[in-house]
Amino acid sequence: MNKKKLIIFGAGGNADVICSTVKDINQESQQIEILGFFDDVEKKRDVLGKINKKNVEKFKRYKDVYFIWSLRSTNLGKKILNKYNDLDLSKKKLLTIKHPTAVISKFSKIGSGVTIHPFVNIGPGVDIKNNIHIFSHSLIGHNTILNNFSYIANNASIGAFVKVKEGGYIGMNASIKERVTIEKWSIVGMGSVVINNVIKNSTVVGNPAKALEK
Repeated sequence: MNKKKLIIFGAGGNADVICSTVKDINQESQQIEILGFFDDVEKKRDVLGKINKKNVEKFKRYKDVYFIWSLRSTNLGKKILNKYNDLDLSKKKLLTIKHPTAVISKFSKIGSGVTIHPFVNIGPGVDIKNNIHIFSHSLIGHNTILNNFSYIANNASIGAFVKVKEGGYIGMNASIKERVTIEKWSIVGMGSVVINNVIKNSTVVGNPAKALEK
């Protein structure tokens, strides 16, 4: 079987996690070869250049080359989204990776450029869009929707029928009550217990979670 060749946007900690998951996937069957990284800041290891359209164009013309976005959305917010859109990548060029230990319902939908890490549990009716990270031991309840660039940190527990809008960030060990909506580019702090909707561009923390002053 021919390996899929992967370039990761970002060379920081999230990229390390992606590399680890790829290594575990390859232990079962050799599927993916990591070519290197595009990063605007990091200069370590196999950084192929900065994240820009010119550099990406050199590689995306090859049928066996794919990309994954590793940068945390809340670090730069819509600046990341604008940079990503400028790259003009089709969904077919985004690789989705699933750790062998993840439990994923066959009745769920998984988009493009998604990374699913060890021991994640995804229930039936879940709709996961594009460019999303779900880190280890997280649980996604049935009929939940995760929109583009949302980010689920490790050990998060998300109830049923939850909506996480574009760029929503769920911190580690956070719990989200069923039927709650996390609006665009909002942050749920680690260990928070969310029982009400979270408004756009806000940060909530605590139990029960409350908004921080801007």
